[in-house]
Amino acid sequence: MGGSLTTERGRDLHVIVVGLFGAGKTTVVDWLCPNGVTTMADNWETAIYKTRNSKVHFTVFDFVGQYNIKPLWLQYMQNTPAGLIFVVDSNDTEALSDANFELHNLLKQQRLVACASVLVLANKQDLPGAVEGSVIAERLGLSTRADTMTGRKWTVMQSSATFGLGIQEAVDWLCHNLDA
Repeated sequence: MGGSLTTERGRDLHVIVVGLFGAGKTTVVDWLCPNGVTTMADNWETAIYKTRNSKVHFTVFDFVGQYNIKPLWLQYMQNTPAGLIFVVDSNDTEALSDANFELHNLLKQQRLVACASVLVLANKQDLPGAVEGSVIAERLGLSTRADTMTGRKWTVMQSSATFGLGIQEAVDWLCHNLDA
């Protein structure tokens, strides 16, 4: 199972939302879809977000720390996602090396090789000690990892899902880049 995005051009595209435990994935999706979240199983939810021109279906997986079920979630994706939203806790700098590892391993998966756009949400910017998006990009190796990033559109956008800051702009970027 994956989420789908119907763009202005009428194509159905697919988007997934992932990240380390506690990064704020559920808060991001809850902010976007306060009435539209359906829990499918522990740490697996789907949601629909409607914009003026498109409808985004998100599938949220919370996979770090649950290594026994991590290999299974790709089996539930019926379609190759065109976009990936990777949520990072900007206040937890110690977890950035784990985030780097998980992001690039994820992008090497066969179903995600064709994933054209990667949106990294540098979440929790409202907390003291949160690092800026440029630091997140560097620590995640977004500019230097040719094995996983070549040919992909990507950006890091700062956000505070608790207050909804930066979320709309981030989803707009993703929709624009998936529709291009």
